[in-house]
Amino acid sequence: MNNFSKAFAVVILIFATRSTLANDPRAAENIPNTETHRLQYPQTRKEDLRENLFGVEVHDPYRWLEDGKSPNVSKWVVEEANLTRTYLDRLPKREELAKRLMELTYYDSFSEPFRMGNKLFYSKRLKSQEKGILYSSDLNGENEKIILNLDTEIPKTSSLGSHSISFDGSKMAYIVRENNADEEIVYVRDLKTGLDSKVDAVSGLKYDGISWNYDGTGFFYEYFGKDKDTPSIERIAHATTRFHRLGQNAIQDEVVFGATHDAQMFPAVQTSWDGRWAFVSYSRPSEHETVFAKNLSIAHSKFEKIFEGNGKVSKIEAFKDDFYILTNVGAPRFHLLRIPTKKIQAREVIIPEDKNRGIEGFEIIGGRLVVQFQKNVSHLLEIRSLKGKLEHLVHLPDAGTVDSITGRPDEKDFYFYFDSFLHPYEIFKASVDSGKLILWEKLPIPVDTSAYEMKQVWYKSKDGTRVPMFLVYRKNLVRDGNTPFILYGYGGFASSFIPSFNPSITVWLENGGGYALANIRGGGEFGEKWHLAGKKEKKQNVFDDFISAAEFLHREKYTRPEKLAISGGSNGGLLVGAVMTQRPDLMKAVICDVPVLDMIRFPLVGDGKFWTTEWGSPTIEKEFKALYAYSPYHHIKEGIHYPSLLLASSRDDDRVDPMHARKFVAALQAVSSATNPILLRIEQSAGHGGGAGIRPWINTAVDKQAFLMDQLRDK
Repeated sequence: MNNFSKAFAVVILIFATRSTLANDPRAAENIPNTETHRLQYPQTRKEDLRENLFGVEVHDPYRWLEDGKSPNVSKWVVEEANLTRTYLDRLPKREELAKRLMELTYYDSFSEPFRMGNKLFYSKRLKSQEKGILYSSDLNGENEKIILNLDTEIPKTSSLGSHSISFDGSKMAYIVRENNADEEIVYVRDLKTGLDSKVDAVSGLKYDGISWNYDGTGFFYEYFGKDKDTPSIERIAHATTRFHRLGQNAIQDEVVFGATHDAQMFPAVQTSWDGRWAFVSYSRPSEHETVFAKNLSIAHSKFEKIFEGNGKVSKIEAFKDDFYILTNVGAPRFHLLRIPTKKIQAREVIIPEDKNRGIEGFEIIGGRLVVQFQKNVSHLLEIRSLKGKLEHLVHLPDAGTVDSITGRPDEKDFYFYFDSFLHPYEIFKASVDSGKLILWEKLPIPVDTSAYEMKQVWYKSKDGTRVPMFLVYRKNLVRDGNTPFILYGYGGFASSFIPSFNPSITVWLENGGGYALANIRGGGEFGEKWHLAGKKEKKQNVFDDFISAAEFLHREKYTRPEKLAISGGSNGGLLVGAVMTQRPDLMKAVICDVPVLDMIRFPLVGDGKFWTTEWGSPTIEKEFKALYAYSPYHHIKEGIHYPSLLLASSRDDDRVDPMHARKFVAALQAVSSATNPILLRIEQSAGHGGGAGIRPWINTAVDKQAFLMDQLRDK
């Protein structure tokens, strides 16, 4: 993905998208008063299925719900969907919430320009548009031309994945994802004629990734096979790195690297900023990575190994006669290496590891390094020489997120996006000569955040570890425990969650709520040690950190259990599933998105086997015991007063199988004797990231906000 593609992703797909809404005002007639009545859930068959695993009797009464193609399962899902839709549609404030969210998400916006060849490329999205338009123009901005209209040229339920402009600016390869799933097809468009090639459509891709060679005769990609019914674990194991030469059938594409036959070894390919070097890497996430490079400008050159180590390579680039590699091999918070292209053994560390802050990324711009750091869960920017010497500090407007740094090694100016909880998206321009910022565009989002404040607090977890958490709330908040709060977390895969603007949080604040982001272990906020402290057998630390965050909010009287909701998605869905089964007394409501909840059978579906490097494998006794000890599905018990739950999943999620959502909800509904609703919301025509476009995101946000406002209100 080139910088233009990244910038477009920020502007057009700025919000995580999910779900569609069928709003029927007549539905309220069919709902009982849930404050005094138990919901009538669909009849769900419970089977006496037991297995003995390493001496432990494991019950799995809802295994039949794993088969998403079964007519019985489809019937059950429809019944659950009808119940959920009817319940949510009768909640108050829905129209008001939808109106405000539309104001905060539909507005005129455009990205910064990016040069390829003798053309500029950029994107626009008018407030009347759902997905936006890609444009090109001459270098002086004249002769503007539409190169791809997402609203009219891509099916409504499909989304644009990454897209890449050839280095001479004459062609564009772009990826389309049906139902916003991970499955992808590449199309190639001639930007002079505006026509797509009839022979250059390539299928069998997943997870993005197309990289042009320097002369535009073709591109590299990862091929996972076309059979969607083949389990993901097999497709990853048999993935090959290929080169597609324009004009030839994809069946004839050259296999650059063969399959690893290892479902936990993930391949990736990219080219350098000028297309003259190709890089292929094979990584066992966070554990081991090998990088190969090939000089494409030399005929008959071969891929040669340039780096290998136990850890992760987060970025690689080539400039003049050197490779630049950002890695945590031997440096848990990352260091930047420079490796001569003609003498691989002569590597040197040009920016050493800093124990007080991590290096998150870098770009080579104007013959200098623009380096992105993370300190105490906020981004910093510095401009350094190619030898790593500090030249300029870039003074950011607040604690928050820097995204999509866009520039070229042969041009001095660069752009980036900045935002934070109370700082809507802005695009800044700067020069590497000074680092001085110029506000290039302030996106016209109609919001006044001056009435609110953000602060970072630190609290102690169960084992005494200090954990940071951001709090956002109305100024002069009376800390009497009566403010409805949402506590959000993730805690896994070394992923960092830094303050960023989200219209949904803004609406929650405007309606009197508070928001908390706990930067718990398992994430990457403090480097690999922080990640390892929440990995595999240490996963319980993640849940303890989150539980302690909730206890802090109660103890400091920001809120109380009856006013607290917890929220998380994907790995964060596992987080909230585990916490609500371990400590249901801490919260009144739970939002759980696209979760993994059966930790004994997760490697058998979706991309599950790939995640055993993070969570452990249930086929290894020591790791099985750790997984079973917290597996949310297996720890639902009779007689427990569980909090209200809205569990959101997607029908076409080919990453996390919706079977987790189905089994968990069935088990909870079976033991529910309280009036707290247990609701399953399965979005149609949507993948792990939800539906395509902005409207599906709004529809889901309305459902969640209305649900939480109803659950946390005074009753």
